[in-house]
Formats: sequence, structure tokens, C-alpha cells
Amino acid sequence: MASVQWKLNIALRSRDKCVNSLKSHSNYTQLELAQAAMKVLLGGASDSEACTIDTMLSDSELYLISFAHAMHSIPDILSNVAYHALGLGTYKDCPRNISLWELKKFIQKKGIYPHLLAAILDLEDCFEWIYLNAFTNVTKHQKVIGLTSSVKLVDWDNGILNVSLKGFNRNSSISFLPVRLNVFLETDYATLGALYLKIGQAINRETES
Repeated sequence: MASVQWKLNIALRSRDKCVNSLKSHSNYTQLELAQAAMKVLLGGASDSEACTIDTMLSDSELYLISFAHAMHSIPDILSNVAYHALGLGTYKDCPRNISLWELKKFIQKKGIYPHLLAAILDLEDCFEWIYLNAFTNVTKHQKVIGLTSSVKLVDWDNGILNVSLKGFNRNSSISFLPVRLNVFLETDYATLGALYLKIGQAINRETES
């Protein structure tokens, strides 16, 4: 499980860097960043302000993508933990570098490890996972943060920025509405972390039974 903790640490560091880049950037305070962002949004920003906001959002996006990709990779790590812990290598038809989807299909086919299967299905049914899965794939091809409609000032006195991820389509079949960045970073991290832990606990339970 050390590799899972390593990925969680990467995700946590990336999340913190993303949040911090929205609070302070290029010697701008949070209030100054918020004011500059509003000027960019409404018009009247200087070249320096526009450059700072563009750089701030670009940095935030890089940290965001690092966060998402780290979180997205954890289930496949857990799947390989299950492969070795449960001795799935003894089955000739079990993929060696097994993904979460392959693990689910395999144990469904064999009718084995019901607790692990239930934990995987709970993750796959979770909207946060569905969103993360689509988000991770779509960020390979398009930007998810932009200047035109994604930044607004919540509190002028305190300089609180509300940054939203743009809506996007996945495979022309699923449409995702804009999501507030802090919700994605905070709520999704906690929700998915709990579901990942549940899969890990299910692996332990299956090895003991």
C-alpha cells in the first residue's frame, strides 16, 4: 500500500499548490489577485495584471491536472495490490498488469471476492469518480480553466476568488456542467479517498477469509 500513499501524497501536494497559487502569485496578495481577475473579466486590466492572472490560472491548471491524474491512478494501483495479495496470478486468464475495470470483470466472471467487488462497484457508481475519470481523459485534449467565464470575485473586501472548471463533454455522450474548483479539490479528494480506503479494506478482508 506504500505506492497508494505515495500517490495520495502527490495529489495532496498538488492540491495545496493549486489552492496556494490562487491566494498569492507574483507578489500579488489574494485581494490584489481577485481585483486583477475582475478587471480582466470586466475589462480595464493592465498588461501586467492580465499577464499575472493568465500565469496564475495556468499554474493552477498544471497543479490541478497533477492532482487529478494522481487521484485517478490509485484504483489501478489497488488492483495490482489485489492481484498479488489474492494470488490472481494462479489464474491463466487473469491479466498481469490489471486495471480496475479488468479486475471487476474478472472477479464477476469467476464469482469470487464479493466484498472486493462491492467496493469497486461503489466507486464506479460514485459521481465523483465518474467526473474524475472523464476529467482526467478530457484534460489530455483541452483546457479546463479559462479567463472568459471561470473567475469571479466573491468578496471584494477580502479578495476571495471563486474559480470554476469549464463544463465539458466526454465521448459526446456525457455532459458535465461547470464545477467549482474548491469543490473538486476538497470534496472529491475526501470522497474518493474514503472509497479507495474501502477497496483496500476489502482486499484485506478477502485475504483473511
